Amino acid sequence: MKTIYNNKKEIIDLDKLNLLSNIGSEVVVYNDEKLVYKIFKDNYSFEHKDESSLNLLSSINTSRILMPISLLYEDDKLVGYTMQYIIQGINILEDTLDNLLNELLIIEEDIKRISKLGIRLIDINPSNTIYNGNLYLVDPGNYYINDVNDLLVYYENTELTEEDKERIILEWNYEKINKLLHQLLFMNNSDIDFYMLRKIIEFFNNEKKKNNSSFELNVYEQYFDKNLRIRDSINKFIKENIVVDEEEKKKILNLFCRK
Repeated sequence: MKTIYNNKKEIIDLDKLNLLSNIGSEVVVYNDEKLVYKIFKDNYSFEHKDESSLNLLSSINTSRILMPISLLYEDDKLVGYTMQYIIQGINILEDTLDNLLNELLIIEEDIKRISKLGIRLIDINPSNTIYNGNLYLVDPGNYYINDVNDLLVYYENTELTEEDKERIILEWNYEKINKLLHQLLFMNNSDIDFYMLRKIIEFFNNEKKKNNSSFELNVYEQYFDKNLRIRDSINKFIKENIVVDEEEKKKILNLFCRK
């Protein structure tokens, strides 16, 4: 049996923990009442989660984008890390938009904090998101740290200052959250077909361009009724702001939604 311990040399008895998941190629996941324990599988590659990176991440104080709390070792070898355990929650569409807006303000502060430290979020999707009245990114997965080399192709000037890099990382992280919200609110919404999804995203993109903004929080604040349930607020937004061209809709649905 492995003898695993944390940064404080406290022994972690895996037999006393609940097995949450053994799916996937990276980690086996356990939990108790407070923490999740992620133990790397034997063939895990430390490309984005080496010890120095995890130490940096664990030093960052965030509220909703959850970071590692403690690193786990076996014979002084890094074998995993712990994170806060978040209980599964509610259907986000059934909560009020007002509450979601408050959550996005908190996430915005998290994004600013991690971006200033050069952290780029990579693996952001509904499967590692929990909404229980709070919107948690429970394990953003891999990260790039102070690395924008893969994005330089989009910029004419490849000699970037530190301020340039921070701005690029901030915009990248905002867009990750924007797309996550599209998935949570629109793509996983039975009221919205493929045509309407395209029209909604087009509306958001136009607003961002018009306002020269990266984060879509201001669109939700301006065009969605915060006093309604999110589902009802979305439907009201569509009714008031999305113009449906029935001929276009028919063509789009026929082209992209054939069985």
